Formats: sequence, structure tokens, C-alpha cells
Amino acid sequence: MVVPSRRLTSGLRQVVTLGVMLDWVSDPYQMGILAGILDAAANAGANVLCFAGGRVPMNSATSARHRVFQLIGRHNVDALVVLAAALMHEVGLSGIRSYCADLIQNLPYCTFGVEMEGVPSVVANSKCGMRDLVSHLVDDHGCRRFAFVRGPIANVEAEERFMAFQQGLEAEGIALDPELVAVGDFLAPSGAEAVGRFSRVAGTSLKDLDAIVAANDEMAVGVLQALDAKGISVPGSIAVTGFDDEEEARLAPAPLTTVRQSLEKIGRLAANNMLNLAQVGTAPESLVVDTELVVRRSCGCSANRHVAKHSTAPDLKVGFEAAIVLRREHIIHSLSRAGRGALGRAGSGWEPRMLDAFLAEMSDAKPGAFRCMIENLAETSTAHRSDIQVCHDVVQVLRRQVSITMRSDLARRDKAEEIFYASHLALAEIDRRGLSRETLRLGRWGRDVADACNGLTNAFDFDELHVRIHEVLPTIGITTYYVVVYCPTRGRTAARLIVASDKGRPIPLPADSEFDGAQLLPASYKETIRDGRAYVVIPCTWKDISLGHIIVDLNPAHAFCYDVVADAIASGLYGSRLAATA
Repeated sequence: MVVPSRRLTSGLRQVVTLGVMLDWVSDPYQMGILAGILDAAANAGANVLCFAGGRVPMNSATSARHRVFQLIGRHNVDALVVLAAALMHEVGLSGIRSYCADLIQNLPYCTFGVEMEGVPSVVANSKCGMRDLVSHLVDDHGCRRFAFVRGPIANVEAEERFMAFQQGLEAEGIALDPELVAVGDFLAPSGAEAVGRFSRVAGTSLKDLDAIVAANDEMAVGVLQALDAKGISVPGSIAVTGFDDEEEARLAPAPLTTVRQSLEKIGRLAANNMLNLAQVGTAPESLVVDTELVVRRSCGCSANRHVAKHSTAPDLKVGFEAAIVLRREHIIHSLSRAGRGALGRAGSGWEPRMLDAFLAEMSDAKPGAFRCMIENLAETSTAHRSDIQVCHDVVQVLRRQVSITMRSDLARRDKAEEIFYASHLALAEIDRRGLSRETLRLGRWGRDVADACNGLTNAFDFDELHVRIHEVLPTIGITTYYVVVYCPTRGRTAARLIVASDKGRPIPLPADSEFDGAQLLPASYKETIRDGRAYVVIPCTWKDISLGHIIVDLNPAHAFCYDVVADAIASGLYGSRLAATA
């Protein structure tokens, strides 16, 4: 049953807070989904409050991280998106269903990656993507001997991908050796461990395998690392594939052939489901999002491309200009699809502008026009830390589309190839400069994070920790933060706010900063984090002890340091507590 939001009023759109339950914000997979959620919330003028409490454990009483999920309620969020696929590794579908039923009472929510009866969900069509992948490896590369690295046994999405893999092999008349299936946990080390297991299977050499298929990209990267350590080349000796199309897939030494599920799109759909309910009362619906096979070098293909069994391009008998006119809308659509929504900052209509720039350079009306446009697209992408590979992809798509129109015109085709080659060289140079700048920035920022964590860890009383938090967090770009400490001597539900800052301005603490530990912040701060921004709540834990939580502005560029900072603050809290009781 869907519970309407407490903010529904006569169909008027209201400012709401959308909650998100996830494992941890440093995970690229979850950050991809979160990027779509943040985009949808920004468009709707909504707040976002993320709770990063780790995977739902078999025994919630033993999980210190898990306590932040108990802070979720109608008093701080209006609707919730549960990243169930990332949270359920230990407990499975029945466990996550039971947990949500107990925790999220009378709060509307939807799930990502998992379908639960009576609850709206947004899931990817993993089955079709995995079957297409198997078909490609068998039909295009002649693979017959497979190994598979699957995800956690209890994870429904992992099980679905494994079943689809088996069905794909059965459709090709190939039997899967059970000894060549390894259970992973969706992290790279488990992919590397799987390679070790496969090498120990009796009668099997790794070089006898045609392909190792991993249920996600992170494990596939682990497979690549382990094979490289053993001196086995990919794809020379063996093909390796992943699933999800995370950034690591594109940046791997052998760029990964994978199945793309548009994480940002899925995140937007899930967020819009609940925002529409909370703001205007539209009933949420369950949605299935298509996946797409993306072929790269790790399977043995020479270039990034989208697979099609048969070309549908007509054998055009008209001249180049007329053929372009006939195919113009199709070319523009193909460019838009290749851009995957990543080139929006170039402005609407970049696709026809790109085609027109190419035609202007081909006709000598504007020499260098196409290269200039590509450079502008790339510079805009790198300025916002987007993947420049998308620019290469759209150039490749345009090349394929226009080559159809000049099959018999060798002179024009040679000129087009020179233009495309020059544009790829320009992209490579921009990428090199961008990587150099990013390396310098990350090196400096990494040192700042290390220095900040050292300062926090070495604080041995609350006053010193208070001073150091204000000193060091702004140096790593964290300017809005609230640090809450739990008070074990006054019962499990007591808490105290010890530090607060908003956009670099320290906030004076109330005379009595102790409050109900079931709340995020003291009552006087209720509206502090409801100002159209996004925040993340991260637990501060020492081993199995829950010491408190921090709330910080959610900046995706800084997300991978939040857990490290929370751990450093937890270390300072634990040391301060020991010093106080000594």
C-alpha cells in the first residue's frame, strides 16, 4: 500500500525532502545512481538526505554502521528511495523486505534493483543484456569455454545475471562447468580471487578458457589485474567482460566490453517516482529500464561500438549531399544516443551543429569547423570532469553514419577520414592535458585529506577535536558539517551536537545541545538542512561501537573521502572518550 506524503496539499507542488538509503557513497555504482537522484531533485527543487549505513546485516544488533538507518522517519524525509540491490547482499530478498517493512513504516518508498510485492521499483533488464553479451562472445568471437564470476548468493540482481548467463549458454548449446563458477562480492579483490580458483580447477589451464565473464565491472577489473599478474594477455589469450559500464570499465588497461545500464537514468526515474508522489500525488509505478551491450577491446573487438546483428543502412544510390539530407534525422538521433546525455552542457542542439560543422569543413566553407566544435565539446566535458570517451564515441558514430553516403566516392571518403583522424588527435591531446591537471589536483587533495585525517585522529579531548574539525575540514572542501556524538552514559537514545558549520561559517551551539538520539539534530536545527541542498549522513564507528554520526554537504567530487573523514573523526571521538574516563 502506498502511503501519501504528509506534504500533499491540493495538488500544489511543495518543497520536500527525498531520502536515500544506500550502502556507502564511495561506491561508483551507487554514486552513478545517486547522480541521477540528485539531478531529479535539483530539477524539482527538492532536498536530498542520504543515509549511508552499510549493507543490511543478518543481525542488526551487531552492526554499528547500521544505526544511521534508524534515524530515517517522516520527521526528516517525505519519501524514500532504497538502493536495495546494494543493501541486500547478506540478507537476500526476504531479509530486505522484512527490514524495510519494520523500519520504514508509514513512509512512501520505492526500491532500486529489486522488485518487492506491493512496492514500486525501478530495475534494469539485466537478462537481455547478459544474453546479448553471451551471443556476441559466441557468435562474433567463437568462444566455447567460459568461466563466470557471479555476485553474492543472496543478491537477487546477481542471481538474475547468473541465470541469464546460463540461459544464454544453453541457447548456444554450451554446457557450463560448475567448477568454473566463482562467487564474488561485486568488489575487485573477489574477481582476482576467482582467477586463482579457476587456475586450480583440475584439468584446466587459464589459457584454455575462451572468456571470463564477471557479473559487474569491478570484479572484471579484478580479473584483468590477476591475469596481468600471471602474464596472460587480454584479449590476446582470453576475453574478459563485465556488467554496468562504470567509469572503471572504460579506463581499464583493456577497456571492458560490458553491458550498460544507465545508472543516472535509473536514479532519475526512481527519484521522480517518489517526488511526483510527494509533490503532486501521482501514484508511483514500477519501471524496467533497458540495458545495452557495449563492445570494447577486452573481448577482442578493435573499437568501441554498439553491436547490431544486421546493418539496416540502405545502399544509397544518390549523391553525397542528397544522401545526407535523406539520412539527416537518423544521423542526429544516432549522435544523441551516442552522447548518452553526457554532453548536455554543450547546449541543446549540439547534434545538428556537429553535423553541420562536419559538412562545412567537407565543403571547405569553414576549414577546421568540425575540429573546433569537437575541441569545444571536449573542453566543456573535461572542465566538468565528464568522460572524454563520449566525445570519441560520437565522432565514431558520425564517421560510420556518413561513410554510408560516400561508399563509391573515394576522394570524398579520404577527406572525411582526414577530418575524423584530426579530431581524434585533438581529443587525445585534450585528454592528456586534462589527465595531467587532474593528477596534480588529486595529488594535492590527497595530501590534504591525509593531513586532515591525521589531525582528527590525533585529537585526545573533545575541545581539541572541536578546534581541529573546524580547522581541517574546510581545507578538503567540506564546509558544511554537523558532528553528533551519542551519549552511552545517558542511555542509547541520547545524543549531543558538538560541532556545526554552514558553508564555512561555524554555527554557535545551543546552551543545551543534548537531544533525542533518534533524531538527526537538535529540535532547533530542524529546518537547517531543509534548504534545497543535498546531504549525506555517515556513521562514526570504532570497530563495533557506534559513536555518533556526521552530516555533510553531498558533493560527488568529494564523495570517496567521506568515509575516511568519518573514520578519522570516530578515532578522535574514541580517543577523547578514553581520555575523559582515564
